[in-house]
Amino acid sequence: MTSDGQVKMTLGTPDKPSAIHGGKPFNKPTDVAVDQNSGDIFVSIHADAFSLPSVKGAAVYIWSDEASSNSAKSLSSKKVSSVRVDEFDFDEDLARSKYPKIYEKKKDKSLQLGKKILDQLKRDPYTYLHKKRVEYADFRVLKSLNVPSVLIESGFISNSEDAERLKGKPGRRMIARSLFLGINNYFKENLEDDFFI
Repeated sequence: MTSDGQVKMTLGTPDKPSAIHGGKPFNKPTDVAVDQNSGDIFVSIHADAFSLPSVKGAAVYIWSDEASSNSAKSLSSKKVSSVRVDEFDFDEDLARSKYPKIYEKKKDKSLQLGKKILDQLKRDPYTYLHKKRVEYADFRVLKSLNVPSVLIESGFISNSEDAERLKGKPGRRMIARSLFLGINNYFKENLEDDFFI
């Protein structure tokens, strides 16, 4: 979301990613990250699946090269191994070593944003939390960005309760409400000169 209220979205599947940004298509979702007008924050929303159907709940992640839990490590390795990198891709590791202050600020702001969203998810009567604190994981989609960025796992579709909740309007609306209120609360504390609520 940009400070003028524009929402930019990425849509697609891992096999056929596509993106919409101000009406023009991108080749892959991470292209949004390198666009000059990518926004003031980035929120990536997912639903996951796991081999154990008892695993359920929502979680909030920010980027870190070290995972904060076994589940974050498992998700990181699964998502990293499915990413195809070519020689023209942006080298996040090189940029991070050249501009450590920018990346530290981004990580701090991402944690702030993640906590604001998590605070709202905790109040949601429909959503069970998989983790009650912001998790850290090496998700490339978050690593590539120079703005505060979070990844939201809205639940596990391999769990019957989560799948039912995500299928129904009340469950989806409560997730959306939590995201909206968390983002709104983040911006109340991080107002830019040209931003208004």
